[in-house]
Amino acid sequence: MKIATVLRNPTGDQSPQLPLSKYLYSITEYGQRMTPLLQAMNDWGEDHMDHLKELYGEDPAAELPERS
Repeated sequence: MKIATVLRNPTGDQSPQLPLSKYLYSITEYGQRMTPLLQAMNDWGEDHMDHLKELYGEDPAAELPERS
């Protein structure tokens, strides 16, 4: 599936000189079909963080070793 199926650039500007952050994108109706899945993943992540806090205390990330 092409990314254009999920994201729309309303300006239609495809100039390669501009960095990606300069483009304005919005999600298409087709892409919005992913909303329930993404919301479920977000909900699970928040519940999982609550679970980790119950197991390890208020800041479970403090127990993790630093990344190098």
